[in-house]
Amino acid sequence: MATKDRKTGYARLKYGEEEEIWEDADSEELQPKTKRSLSPRKRALVRTLCILLVAVLAVALWLGRDSAFFTNIGDWFHTRLVGMDTGSGYPTSITGTQVLPTNLLACDGMAVTLSDTSLTVQNATAKRVFSRQHSFSQPRMCEAGGRWLVYNLGGTGYRVETISKTVLTGTAEGDIQAVAMAPNGRFALVTQTSDNASRLTVYMANGEVQYTYSFYDALITAVTLNNNGTRGVVSTVSTNNGALSGTLYLLDFSKEQAEAAFHAGDNLVLFLHWADNGSLMAVGDTAALYGSVSDFTFKNFEYGSASLCAYAAGENLVCLGLKGSAAPEAVFLGGEEPVRAELEEPPVSCSLFGGNAAVLTEERLMVLDTVTGELLSVSEAERGARAVAMSSESTAYLLGVSDIRFCDFDSQAE
Repeated sequence: MATKDRKTGYARLKYGEEEEIWEDADSEELQPKTKRSLSPRKRALVRTLCILLVAVLAVALWLGRDSAFFTNIGDWFHTRLVGMDTGSGYPTSITGTQVLPTNLLACDGMAVTLSDTSLTVQNATAKRVFSRQHSFSQPRMCEAGGRWLVYNLGGTGYRVETISKTVLTGTAEGDIQAVAMAPNGRFALVTQTSDNASRLTVYMANGEVQYTYSFYDALITAVTLNNNGTRGVVSTVSTNNGALSGTLYLLDFSKEQAEAAFHAGDNLVLFLHWADNGSLMAVGDTAALYGSVSDFTFKNFEYGSASLCAYAAGENLVCLGLKGSAAPEAVFLGGEEPVRAELEEPPVSCSLFGGNAAVLTEERLMVLDTVTGELLSVSEAERGARAVAMSSESTAYLLGVSDIRFCDFDSQAE
């Protein structure tokens, strides 16, 4: 028996008339749709899986709370929340009573100073991002990857700092003579131990000892690490028939013996720089060496009658400031040949950023092109300026006797 048709609604036509709509009551489209739902067993299973997932994430976050990843995240938020605030501007007084010229750095556009009392970071408007006190009598620091290794030169104490917190504090087994740091947080300490050994100790980012290497007939004068902290180069000095003898050693921290050695003659190496491109630069008191780590051979740049009065390292470059009987000059090492730029006065400090170098003299602050040696800009140096640290290719921080100043080379050129 056929089911009777039923009226299902009205349709409004174009000119406003209404037309009745009749459809078959047996049409499938009119049948009520059954709402599907999970069975109680499946709902319980989904709920259990969600709880397990949340628990696993919570455990992972707790176990990784001190990892480099979470440290970097904390630093990022701290920089954005505090470092983006506006300060009262430069010049601004230093924290403490004294900052040595070597204890001025520029990191991520911010001024970093290590005084006799505190490590302080300020942004480009002089807003203080953080300031942490220390008790070191001869504080020094180095930086890599947004971390600062602060140590007591000639003492045993050291700390690793980031913007958000103090990551690590420790006590070395001997007096600290030199340090180095890799961007991943691994670091190296050179110490003079109680048994008169000059020892290199390499640490993981968490402070665990990774590697040690000792010299009993030579003194380690400088150290540098590659980007991941798995290899390094140390310079040593010893005496041979009353004469100084310097040597560079290439070390793989998974091996007991040195991979290679290079004799540097009677040159006392003061500073080493393992560049991002695999080249190595060594700054000595009478000459500088530059070459490749891969074959561990180096060219010698002798100062002659000049003496070294300033030096700084960039990504793949080292800047030397020389003075002597001839005209003072800035020399850039890292390419095939040295690039030389003559100066009017002896340099007091130098700094590198990108392709530019800032050279500070007693009377002038100059910006030079590191590829050509061309003078890009020059301005009168602020009275009492003792050190310069470039924060970009056109800006820099200047350290005075008791204050920090900001210099914009572009604005001065206008």
